[in-house]
Amino acid sequence: MNDLIPVTKTGPLSALGDYAEMGDLFLTTQITGAEADQMRDQVREVAGFLPTDEVWGFTTSSKSWQCLAGRAGYVLVRDGVVICEMGVCAMS
Repeated sequence: MNDLIPVTKTGPLSALGDYAEMGDLFLTTQITGAEADQMRDQVREVAGFLPTDEVWGFTTSSKSWQCLAGRAGYVLVRDGVVICEMGVCAMS
């Protein structure tokens, strides 16, 4: 499994703030290339877009999955802050 990177900050458009505050939100893998470009295009009107924005996979902690509150998907990251979700692909 990849190393998980803890998320401590989320922006006002993110619905994952509670997970970050509890220490239950992690970045998993940076998404690059055409896949990232397509995802950024989907959120351009909502969150704006800067050339330095990154697309990352995310997951919540294993404890959140055990408690049937787990989430995983993709987020837009700007300067180390999760700006918004681009899709929740799995929920427990």
